[in-house]
Amino acid sequence: MYPYRPLTLAALVRPRRGSSTEQAGFSLIELVVVILILGILGGMAWPTILNQVARSKQARALHAIGAMSRAQHSFFHEQSRFSGSIDELGFSYLNQSDTDYQYSVTPVDSRTTTIVANPADSTLLGYTGVVFVDRDGEQIFTLASLVCAGYHYGAPPQPKIETTPYGQVEVINCNRL
Repeated sequence: MYPYRPLTLAALVRPRRGSSTEQAGFSLIELVVVILILGILGGMAWPTILNQVARSKQARALHAIGAMSRAQHSFFHEQSRFSGSIDELGFSYLNQSDTDYQYSVTPVDSRTTTIVANPADSTLLGYTGVVFVDRDGEQIFTLASLVCAGYHYGAPPQPKIETTPYGQVEVINCNRL
């Protein structure tokens, strides 16, 4: 039989050659340099991350305006008028669930309505959708819509809507998307 000898950690670790007072590890200067490099890389990436977050919020607002514009088209075909409120269109949940934008629907006249996405944060662009009945050169009426992006952060654009003597609708002061 073999004699029993307990296994110890010291027996598994081979002793170093040279001085027994030498220790392995990183110096304080090496750690500071690594932390400094990580801080610089993080500082360069942070604005990009924030920009992507803002773009995501703005894309959600554009999607909401597009959906409400299509709903206005359907509402007009069924009722022969534009909806006067976000509740009537069935989008009232947006103002309760989306904390980044406040949405509203405002009829301009019997042939035009606007859909506004007003940002709650001054780092976001505002948007205004315009839905209107247009008359082409052959006097045929069509429903049309467009979206205007804000010129300044934190506020929606305020396009000016004019009707020509021929019944065509012109949207002025609109940064069209």
